Amino acid sequence: MTAIPSTIPAKLPVFDTLLDAFSLWGRNFLYFALIAAVFVTGITLFPIEEVPDFITGITNGETRFLYLADVAITLLLTYTLYWLVSWRCFHQLNNADSEETGNWFPKEFLRLNTTLLIFLIIAEVIYPEIEVYIYDAYTSHVLVDRFLRSDNPGSILSEYSIVLDIALQAPNYIFGILFFVFIPLSVIEKPKFMNGLKRTLELSKGNYFAILGLFLLNLVVAAVLGAIIWACFSFLAEFPDLFDLLAIQSKFFVQIFVPFVQWGLMLTFTVALWAATYARLLRLRGVDLM
Repeated sequence: MTAIPSTIPAKLPVFDTLLDAFSLWGRNFLYFALIAAVFVTGITLFPIEEVPDFITGITNGETRFLYLADVAITLLLTYTLYWLVSWRCFHQLNNADSEETGNWFPKEFLRLNTTLLIFLIIAEVIYPEIEVYIYDAYTSHVLVDRFLRSDNPGSILSEYSIVLDIALQAPNYIFGILFFVFIPLSVIEKPKFMNGLKRTLELSKGNYFAILGLFLLNLVVAAVLGAIIWACFSFLAEFPDLFDLLAIQSKFFVQIFVPFVQWGLMLTFTVALWAATYARLLRLRGVDLM
């Protein structure tokens, strides 16, 4: 692993990095679309009923094995999408002439990346379960107690529910910002988990606000894509027979196509943005991993 110079780096160009991501997304659209299709199909069509949380799923004998299989498949598909998109985008930005640039399934993928897997387990399984536990405990004890003792219970519930939502969502945003460097870094450099977190902070030093700006811009891009989908639905609503066929009677359209456009393609763009951010930070620091 190449050491990061101790000098303060130049500032990360936010809009140039965003343009890098759009360029990567456009050049690799067919590749990303295939990955997104597999990802969305595997997640949306798994035959399991709704289960409120992980503990409920694994403690119920009727759902335990099916739910664990669903969690495992979701983690595997997410791991695959993050790894393949990060790997391809990084090599296209840093080593365009290499064989890895056009390789749809690199041999390196066959080596398990434990750092990436651990991070996904924490972010996708462990923290959501902690979130459910905190919410249940808070609403069952704190809010109910304040409600019973307050002369104006409505104000208590509205005030503290907002505080609770902010407290629970804060780690999600922290995870989202960490993803910008940690995910592609773990794929390319394969550090141990704690070393990866430390290196993420070192590589991001001096550019935290730029990364936050990219995080917010990514939300804007997602909102624009959502608005386009909403506009398409509004247009279809002008033709009741067609709308009924696509949006109500068609299982493929509702469960596959819409999540594919809104979720799968947007997710591949987000990972491309993470990889572009990581590649530019390396260049700013003068680090060469090739």
